[in-house]
Amino acid sequence: MTLRSKTIIGIALIEALALGILIVSGLSWLKSSNEKSLEIGSQQLVSVFAKASRDAVIATDLAYLASFAQSVVSEHNLAYIRIVDQNGIELTRKGDYFSVDTNVLPFDASDGIYDVSSPIMLDELSFGSVEMGVRVDGIHQIFDYAKRASIFIAVIEMSLVALFSFALGTYLMKRLDLLRKGVMKVTQQGPGTHITIPGNDEVTRVGDAFNLMSSSLAQAQDNLAQEYYKQKILSDKVSLLAEVAEHARDAIIITSPDGKIVWVNPAFERLTKYSLQEALNHTPGTLLQGEESDQATVELLSQSIKNQAPIRVEILNYTKSREKYWVEIDLSPVLDQNGDLLRFIAVERNITDRREIEQQLSAAVEKSNHAAKAKSEFLANMSHEIRTPMNAIMGISEVLLENEQRVEQKDLLTLLHRSAGNLVTVINDILDYSKIEAGKLTLIEEAFDLKELIENCSNLCAYQATHNKLILLVDMPLSIDSKVIGDKGRINQILLNLVGNALKFTQHGHVLLKVSATKHGYQFDVIDTGIGIPADRLPHIMEKFEQVDNSVTRQYEGTGLGLAISKRLIQAYGGELSVTSTEGVGSRFSFSLNLKHQPEISSQQHHLQRQKLLLIDDYLPRAKRLKAIAEELNLDFIHSLSSEQTQADQNDLSLYDVILIGQCERHADKELLNSLKHQPNHKTIIRILEPTWGELTNHPLLTSHQRISQPVTASKLLQLFSADDKPINPVASCQAANLIGISLLVAEDSSVNRILISKMLEDTGIDLILAEDGAIALDLYQQMKPDLVITDISMPNKDGFSLTKDIRELQKSADYVWCPIVAFSAHALQEERENSKEIGMDDYLTKPIKKIELLNMITKWINHDKLSHQSGSDLNVHLK
Repeated sequence: MTLRSKTIIGIALIEALALGILIVSGLSWLKSSNEKSLEIGSQQLVSVFAKASRDAVIATDLAYLASFAQSVVSEHNLAYIRIVDQNGIELTRKGDYFSVDTNVLPFDASDGIYDVSSPIMLDELSFGSVEMGVRVDGIHQIFDYAKRASIFIAVIEMSLVALFSFALGTYLMKRLDLLRKGVMKVTQQGPGTHITIPGNDEVTRVGDAFNLMSSSLAQAQDNLAQEYYKQKILSDKVSLLAEVAEHARDAIIITSPDGKIVWVNPAFERLTKYSLQEALNHTPGTLLQGEESDQATVELLSQSIKNQAPIRVEILNYTKSREKYWVEIDLSPVLDQNGDLLRFIAVERNITDRREIEQQLSAAVEKSNHAAKAKSEFLANMSHEIRTPMNAIMGISEVLLENEQRVEQKDLLTLLHRSAGNLVTVINDILDYSKIEAGKLTLIEEAFDLKELIENCSNLCAYQATHNKLILLVDMPLSIDSKVIGDKGRINQILLNLVGNALKFTQHGHVLLKVSATKHGYQFDVIDTGIGIPADRLPHIMEKFEQVDNSVTRQYEGTGLGLAISKRLIQAYGGELSVTSTEGVGSRFSFSLNLKHQPEISSQQHHLQRQKLLLIDDYLPRAKRLKAIAEELNLDFIHSLSSEQTQADQNDLSLYDVILIGQCERHADKELLNSLKHQPNHKTIIRILEPTWGELTNHPLLTSHQRISQPVTASKLLQLFSADDKPINPVASCQAANLIGISLLVAEDSSVNRILISKMLEDTGIDLILAEDGAIALDLYQQMKPDLVITDISMPNKDGFSLTKDIRELQKSADYVWCPIVAFSAHALQEERENSKEIGMDDYLTKPIKKIELLNMITKWINHDKLSHQSGSDLNVHLK
């Protein structure tokens, strides 16, 4: 039986009992009260009738009695009335009279008539009696109706109670069912499940208590699960650690806080030959260490144990049989939650083999370093020994070329000079790559002008381009911020390698060097129209000693180190060298450099106020580049593909400030030049763009300097449009710098190099002082007090470094003024340059030397010395 049924039945029984008691007590009260009232009323009424009829009875007035009886019966709803005298003689009777039983109660009268009587008394004398029958059937009906009504009401009430009990039970059961479902959910899914019971009654509060219990159980279950998981992990760890310790190859020692051994694993027994029983209650130090154990390490271990600190050391130990072995000890203290020491655990690994290998490796490294040093010394010495004769070969051939007029001999000297230069390039490549591989490459941070570097680089490559009848183009916007900080020499080396490679592998067309600004630096691209690189060679082209053609029948010379060196130099700047190429079309080498900018006070604006430039050139890439430069310079630019087109357009050539001709081999070009020759007041500047060939290159209008060297840049156009457009002769420029009378001391142990320097400087007006070694040079310096000293580094008796130190020491006194000292050496390593600066030298010349380089160096430091003296004089005047 369900709780709802029990609830309904219980409520119904309680209600039935209450209703039964209520109905029975009510009906009983109704019956007794009515019965009592009827008895009293009937008795009073019959007494009244007895008194009223007394006189008539005494007088035996039957007529009156009959009338009285008749009126009483009709008026008082009596069943009968009967009056008798004292003798029992009936005087009158009215109504239905059957029998009289005055001992029957009103509700007990079966005939529905309640019989009452009253004596007729006068002064205690009885004269008869009045008998009366009161009808009680109406009361019986009312009582019966009351019983039926009570039962009906009780039935209705019981029904309503049952209905309401059912509804209430259903409502309560639904709410309790939520609890049941919650319990089932907890049973199925585990604690943590919540139920929602709306309202604010006890069931709701029970639901809240259930939710709280579920959450608490869930938390307890989680805690229990975590604790179980921890215990399981701990148990697994303990089992695992026990298994590890048992099967570990490293020796494990557990000691008490005072350092006594309490347990060792089998590996310890195998390593030391001591059993567990033999090791117990001994300290590891007394058991294992010996006379050759390092005492400093032993002291470290003691301090670690004393300070309860972990430590890892290597130490020499001894076995039971006193055999030596090396171990790496990892000692760790084990502390409880309060930080109190429980035990020490030491893990000892046998490193005897490793120590032997380390000793072998150390010996091998020392041997390798010795070999690397020998290699570096060999390369440096070979460089020195090769550069020294190369200096003579290149220098003497250069001197001879200046004075040689015979074509065949000049060509042979040019070939000799170029071959020697190629050999020097090969030496430089080998030295650079060996330095990179040795990790000795360092980048210098110096301020320089990137535009100037690009201009110089392109000028150096222009000879090769012109010789190969190729066009060299440079694309670098005037607006670009070119004041940067970086390794000028290395960047120049990268560009020379890439542009030189492009010129080497290009047979027709052009090579373009493009520079553009990026967010973090500069982008460099070298683009050519050369032979291209086969797809299978592209992945390897930047590896050392790799070329497009590595066969023994290869067409192109070189070491195959240029790209490899460039790649490593670019990587040193954090960049990458990339290449794209199509065989038969050309190649593109690209890289970017993050160069710091140096603050620039003001930027020079280059505008030529709409001056006119005519370009006659059928090579469109060059024409496109010149047009871009002209637009940057605010020039009026006119382009014509040929002289024929220019004449057909009937242009007045005298209106142009500058005319550039890109070819000079057709008859129309000759007519164009002749037309200019016959124009009066001809002021137009005419230049032929290199490379040039053909008979018109010797036209009377075109003197030897009226060819503009490639690449044509903004600076060269600016020079053209200015009045200062004459060629610069190195010797003339040096004379202009007033080198006449300058005293120069050169210390050089090679007689060939002394002769070479004498020949290079014989027409400059310089007073040359030559010394065979450093000792002689020092004496000559004290005697002559020269304006400039150039000294070799490697010399007998006294080398260049010692000479520099002695000169700088002399200059500390007032007898000797400061003068520049320039190193002149065949050692091309950066370390040599840095050493020379640390010693006190001001600059560095590398053999083989070119005449222009020597003159530029002298001019540079003589002008520097003059400026220094001038600044000093101005300061003295100011002080006075």
